[in-house]
Amino acid sequence: MRLDYHTIITKYRDHDIIIAIIQVKRGDRVKERPCLPLLRILACMACILFSLSLTVSAATLVYVPLDDRPVCLRDPVETLQAAGMKIVTPPRFLLSGRDRAGDPDGLWQWLQEAAKGADAAVVSADALLYGGLVSSRTHLIPDRLLQQRVENFQQLRRQNPRLRLYGFSTVMRSPQGSAGGTDPAYIETRGWQIYRYGALLDRQEQLGLSGKEEQEMEELIQLLPAEILTDWNGRRAKNHRLNLMLLQRTREGLFDYFILGRDDNGPYSQTQRELRHLRREAADLSSRVFATFSGADQLGMVLLTRAVNRLTFQVPLIAVQYAEGSGEQTIPSYQGEPVGVSALDHIVAAGGLPVRDPARANLVLLINTPPNGRTPEAGAGGNIVRPTVALRQFVAMVEQQINLGKRVAIADVAFANGSDNSLMQLLAQRDLLNRIHAYSGWNTASNSLGFALSQGILSARMSGQDKDKLLTVRLLDDWAYQANVRSLMLREVLAPFPQSAVSLGILKPAVEARTTAELKKFAADRFGSFPLRLFQASHPWNRMFEVRIDVFNAYPLHPWD
Repeated sequence: MRLDYHTIITKYRDHDIIIAIIQVKRGDRVKERPCLPLLRILACMACILFSLSLTVSAATLVYVPLDDRPVCLRDPVETLQAAGMKIVTPPRFLLSGRDRAGDPDGLWQWLQEAAKGADAAVVSADALLYGGLVSSRTHLIPDRLLQQRVENFQQLRRQNPRLRLYGFSTVMRSPQGSAGGTDPAYIETRGWQIYRYGALLDRQEQLGLSGKEEQEMEELIQLLPAEILTDWNGRRAKNHRLNLMLLQRTREGLFDYFILGRDDNGPYSQTQRELRHLRREAADLSSRVFATFSGADQLGMVLLTRAVNRLTFQVPLIAVQYAEGSGEQTIPSYQGEPVGVSALDHIVAAGGLPVRDPARANLVLLINTPPNGRTPEAGAGGNIVRPTVALRQFVAMVEQQINLGKRVAIADVAFANGSDNSLMQLLAQRDLLNRIHAYSGWNTASNSLGFALSQGILSARMSGQDKDKLLTVRLLDDWAYQANVRSLMLREVLAPFPQSAVSLGILKPAVEARTTAELKKFAADRFGSFPLRLFQASHPWNRMFEVRIDVFNAYPLHPWD
């Protein structure tokens, strides 16, 4: 499926009137000449919106994240603060942590107080129903209590009728394996078998099974203990029912906008199977109030960006360009839809509108996709520096748009869980790292898309200092750590302690010191002219999968500030 401008208009037909108004405002030629009264109305509306936007600095956003990981809590908060917004979050002890379950009832009590007088709230349903993302996969909460918590959303709306309420939930992921307690314990030993069981159920519903696949299904049913399937199916059924209830609340107007995220999945999986049923139930919901796409950790950032756009009466126009090769047709690891579809969904969810012509765009989103459509792990050994003609052309597109005065954001999805080393070296060599406005290449493709897009949109409200501070975090996390230093640490420091990667324990202080030292060395060698300052790395979830980067020094102002 080729995604062009006509596809965008068809998919997002609810926004046509907005596009028409923008065209008139920008002086584009339109077939119908608007009448004078309409122009007067539009002019009056523009004056009103401008005057209202002057008071937006007093706006308050309430945010309940999935959990307290940096990408869910610290990074969105610092992004909103850099954009000049006031954002309020729950006390950390109420949120899910690595060794701490979230407190849904405590979160509800806090939210009911915090929402009083707030202008908008962005809330994770997983946190408010189960306690957090991990708890949504492992809980044993009775149905009755879960349904009572869903009804709390109605009470929140009744008590705060003027509050702009943005919510997000997830369809439980379909992991092929797991470690460290982020899924039920049996996933560590039975993960692949359960994944294949769900994938075959999905394929059976869609296409039917071959004789070989039917035999595999029978073998899996024999291999998997009944108590494991009962637990796995039962929890998924509970979560599915709650997602159906949340869709109904969206239909009733409880949420101003609701996103149903899809945690790690594939083209055929139990996640996709459940999603197909949920999509049927949501078929009548307008794209003005509902979206569903892959990813979980970026959803808070995307909805916060939408809230800012609505509060400031902005509808940013976003042009998307891809690297040569599989481009928009790429189906990345951990998700089941092409990146082109995901990009358009993210743009609309963030409160923007996709446009074909970069000359008309407020932001150009450049997506680095692989030449062959495969997105291997960034730290697995194949991510060597080998600039291709396609990558050089991609970097030339980046430089061209910057030289034309455009704000540029890069979503680096050629590899999973880390940056493309070849791309980053070319950007450093061309002194482009401190000229782009946003970059992201962490974890899944949708995670990267959501962050690059959101920080790119909000960069219009940031100083050069604040923009560079956010870039520093992403460069050190996504490029230096995820694509390079993490694998080095696993080889050279943690190899004698294989379980330490998911539970650092007493090794944590020494590992954090070495991680910081290796990141500093990498940055000094590879970041080129990017103005690096003092920072510290830590592992807040006591594992090697993620890192927290705290930047202590500000940067010199850019000439264009």
